[in-house]
Amino acid sequence: MKSIILSTILILATSFSFGQDAKAKAILDKLSSKTKALSTVYVEFKSHIKSDAVDESGTGTAYMKGKKFFIKSGKYTLISNGVKQWVINSDEKVVYISDYEEDEDAITPNKILTIWEDDFKYKYIGTGTINGVAIEKVELYPKNPGDAQFHTIQMAIDTKNNKPVQIIVKSKDGTRMTYTFSKFEGNKEMSDSKFVFNKGNYPGYEIEED
Repeated sequence: MKSIILSTILILATSFSFGQDAKAKAILDKLSSKTKALSTVYVEFKSHIKSDAVDESGTGTAYMKGKKFFIKSGKYTLISNGVKQWVINSDEKVVYISDYEEDEDAITPNKILTIWEDDFKYKYIGTGTINGVAIEKVELYPKNPGDAQFHTIQMAIDTKNNKPVQIIVKSKDGTRMTYTFSKFEGNKEMSDSKFVFNKGNYPGYEIEED
């Protein structure tokens, strides 16, 4: 349950030594250099999840500070301080608490802006515009597809400002997850208390802990 929630909500340098696209590498290196210099990241996004069984759109916000994150999208809020993780379902009024364990194969919030740095091949696709913003597209492919949960990640990047504009994740089961960023701000002041569940903010919620 929680792994499914994590996948749907999520879905926002060292180079490879062989077989890579030089233009794609240059774009990703510049983006990586900028994002790694940011102490915090705040984004507002639109999401679209489409599969044989689901066709849902929504909006959300995400606060990221190192391995800590606070993401709100629809009825779900996902909070982690890097040690504990809280998944909050506002419809059911339930909070699921567990130790935070980073899955090496999963697309977690702290990976989404530098995911190309490890275990991926990449290719330059071309140019275009998204919501009036000129972008360049790069596609990522797992080096070990048998171990990955997805087969392609497409990134649209505002290369003028070195900001991600859209990320599309295509899963092996045919699910397509699209995240389009309407706002991307770096070095926004964020208190560490933002990344810890406060029971007082959720009166009447049932707590379930692993």
